[in-house]
Amino acid sequence: MSRLITAILTCTLLTALAACNFTGVESTAKVTENDVNRVIRELDRRQPQTTLEVYADSVPVWKIGKRFYVTDAQVRHILISQSPDTTDLTGKTLTYDGYELGSLLDNRQTVNLRFRLDGSQTVYLYRTDKTLGEFSSSFSIPLLIDMDMVDHIAGQLVGKVFFIK
Repeated sequence: MSRLITAILTCTLLTALAACNFTGVESTAKVTENDVNRVIRELDRRQPQTTLEVYADSVPVWKIGKRFYVTDAQVRHILISQSPDTTDLTGKTLTYDGYELGSLLDNRQTVNLRFRLDGSQTVYLYRTDKTLGEFSSSFSIPLLIDMDMVDHIAGQLVGKVFFIK
């Protein structure tokens, strides 16, 4: 009986020791600050450090024909259509067709943006509840992606190599 207990304890001990050995940590050299600095210097030499230009655009300077990609069918809740067309706009492109001024209860002249579906005469209106002077470059329309911004960012990324520091 004591031999059996001794054999079981020996097997358990050997298994535990074998599981802790040969993980690779014991043989890995310590990474020093000099090693890190050497790698950073090599990366800096290989590729000049660049930053991405921020895309800045504002409604008053939008050109007619500016394209917007529709990401969700729920856009029908924020766009006012002048026809009873209930087509799902998801995945389609709307083009900017100018703006018109409307007024609120306080008689402010607010901007309503007009859009047209590519290949259609249907006009969609988006009420901004902002005056022309209140627009900033950070203005965006929910559920629409500005394709000029996509083209701007893609032009900065395509064909370049980036390193994360």
